[in-house]
Amino acid sequence: MGEYDRSSLSSSINYLGLFLSPAVSYYRENAHTATSTIDIALPGYAGLTPKLTAGGSLFHLLRHPALALLPAIDAAFPSAPEARILEHRVEVLRLTGSSSTV
Repeated sequence: MGEYDRSSLSSSINYLGLFLSPAVSYYRENAHTATSTIDIALPGYAGLTPKLTAGGSLFHLLRHPALALLPAIDAAFPSAPEARILEHRVEVLRLTGSSSTV
């Protein structure tokens, strides 16, 4: 299963700048988000049917280059949902380019 989303954000704020002169602060940002997972049914044992789910998410900003990767692995026994044996989530954030203040 997979999902993709593109989003845009913009704002325009009027304020009083230096020497009380009117000014406008304008900001715009575009982002991409993608999520994908795959379910793998493992061989059953003692009446339980284990399932392995693997995948993750990606978030990418365009104006201030940033990339966030969130891989995920989950193993469960669907016949006993409370018996999760493994859940591991890792978040990696990588910033590229120069940092600036808006």
